[in-house]
Amino acid sequence: MIEKKLARQIIKEKILKLENKSEREQDIISALKLELKEGMKILAYRADVYEVNLDSFLFSEEGKKFSLYYPRVLSIENREMEFVYPDSWEIGAYGILSPVGKRIIDKKELDLVLLPSLSFNLRAYRLGRGAGFYDRAFRGFERKKILGFSFSKDFLIDFKEDSCDIQVNKLITPEDSLIFSDR
Repeated sequence: MIEKKLARQIIKEKILKLENKSEREQDIISALKLELKEGMKILAYRADVYEVNLDSFLFSEEGKKFSLYYPRVLSIENREMEFVYPDSWEIGAYGILSPVGKRIIDKKELDLVLLPSLSFNLRAYRLGRGAGFYDRAFRGFERKKILGFSFSKDFLIDFKEDSCDIQVNKLITPEDSLIFSDR
């Protein structure tokens, strides 16, 4: 078992060396579509270079069948964010695209959370970027509503999770969908 800092470094190196990244993302999107129902209220994300990019689907005609909300940082110090239906976009905290809009949803109203990540461990805990925004926002949230994504099931890494880390119900990779809810 390794520390998170080292796990992040290892996974980032693997992702940067990854071949066929776009094809892998399309395989993940195909599996994601099987999880969705028209009209769902979904928290999505804008990916960085290390995360599975779902934009080709979410911003397509098919994506318009869902109410898509995105996180907007309220406070870096307190690790707080809110979930906004975007009217437009701006560069926000950490250089990440942030939604501009007035329609805000309470997390309890969400049908599904698409969780950005670097990787996961075999106990379904997410390895994020290290700031803890999602862990704080979704502590105590219904695990069955949380989906994670990884570029490969071979990218699962045995890191030591913290007590504040959140777990996913299902992890979608290009090769398979792994269900963790019974563990």
